[in-house]
Amino acid sequence: MSAQRPKSAEGFELEPLSFGVRLIGPDGASHALNPAAALVLLLCDGVHTDAEMAGFLAKQLDLEVEPLECVDEALADLARIGAVH
Repeated sequence: MSAQRPKSAEGFELEPLSFGVRLIGPDGASHALNPAAALVLLLCDGVHTDAEMAGFLAKQLDLEVEPLECVDEALADLARIGAVH
């Protein structure tokens, strides 16, 4: 997904959990997101690429390697449920 700049879809709500967040879709479907996936979703503003998101996560989580594969997996999961396009 590297060249694309995903954007979050409208109609979804975030609800904090003890670990991560619950994403509630416009149809009422609920999906649990871990903290990294929640950060990825928040970065889906139509401006950031997946590589930029991975760099941000690496910096925020103090990782030695940028988690590009994890970001791409999160984006694919979010796209599958219609939360990003």
